Amino acid sequence: MKIPSIFLIENKDIEKITCDLLSSNRNLERLLKSCEEFLELQSGISPSLKYEIGVGLAENLVYEKKDVEELSKLLNYDNDPLNSLFLGFYFSALVNKVIEEKDVVRLASGVKLIGLGAYLKKGALVIDGNIGEWSAFNLDGGRLVVFGDTGDYTAHGMKSGLVRVKGCVGELTGCEARGGKIFAEDVKGCTYNCGAKVYKKGVRIWPPFLDYE
Repeated sequence: MKIPSIFLIENKDIEKITCDLLSSNRNLERLLKSCEEFLELQSGISPSLKYEIGVGLAENLVYEKKDVEELSKLLNYDNDPLNSLFLGFYFSALVNKVIEEKDVVRLASGVKLIGLGAYLKKGALVIDGNIGEWSAFNLDGGRLVVFGDTGDYTAHGMKSGLVRVKGCVGELTGCEARGGKIFAEDVKGCTYNCGAKVYKKGVRIWPPFLDYE
């Protein structure tokens, strides 16, 4: 099985543990293989289409929430070529297929995956670490909690729901958002067409004057 470089692990002891884990978890092995398929298909297209490719692949797989959580632990910080970072959209598709209203799915993020939390409609997705651009893309009722920073275009197109970032949110926050709330310790910048409420250290900074509920 070909393993995407973003999952390759240099340490031989850890590599052996990983191989043992895969041999005992066929769901995880199938997920890892499907990541390679996603990377081959998603290059050079829009965020929404990347997500739809992920949805198509996820539909044909049998797995549980814990399998996606285990998959995230295999990400290797030392191998993060840009193309591989878009796996965040695929992780979102995988999570959205199995998450229920009261569920909490917790992912490790040793790399700044792009597109985590995309189209999340229910439940809570919790990320331990920094993540990349396009997080909470078109979020629609779910909750994304990030124990770290997010990149630019956070909550782009968000309809409803909640984003809570324990660190800093990047530029162009809430671009084309139509609702929802974003809480962060620091915010580099919102866009003029942000329809979400944005809070910095608990104080609303967007919209700056209009008070609507």
